Amino acid sequence: LRNGEELKNLDTIGCGYPDLSYHGEEAWRPDLSGYSRFAGVMYCGFYAAKDGKDDNFFYIAYNMHWLEHTFALPKLPRGMKWHLIADTGSAAAGSPTQAAKASDEQQRTVVPPRTIQIYESKQEEGTEPDRRQSYKKTAF
Repeated sequence: LRNGEELKNLDTIGCGYPDLSYHGEEAWRPDLSGYSRFAGVMYCGFYAAKDGKDDNFFYIAYNMHWLEHTFALPKLPRGMKWHLIADTGSAAAGSPTQAAKASDEQQRTVVPPRTIQIYESKQEEGTEPDRRQSYKKTAF
C-alpha cells in the first residue's frame, strides 16, 4: 500500500483507474456527509508497477457504524477477481485474517458493524490484464 510517488486521486497514466479512489455503498460514490461512518478505498496496482509487472489492486471497506452496510466493489479489469484477504469481523478462532478466498459476490460485500475487510485482486489463470494503453498523439 506504499507507492514511491504521492497519490493524486487521478488517472495520470491513462489506464482507466485513478491511483487512489473512494467508494461507498455505490462504487465511485462515497458518502461525504459529516455523519457517515463507512467508506471504501481502492488502491490501483497499475501505479505500483515494478520491472514492467503490474501489482494487484486493493480495496479496503471500513465500517465504523453500529449497523452493517453493503459496499459495492469496484469493477476490476477483465481477468481479475476480488479475493477477501482479511476480515476483522471474522469469527475464525479470534483471528482477523483468513486464507485468501475468492469473493462469491464480485459486485458487493456486506460488512458487519465495526469491521474492516480487505480485498486483493488476483489475475485468473491463463488471462492477461486488460490494461488500457495511453493514447499517443499522432500527426495528421
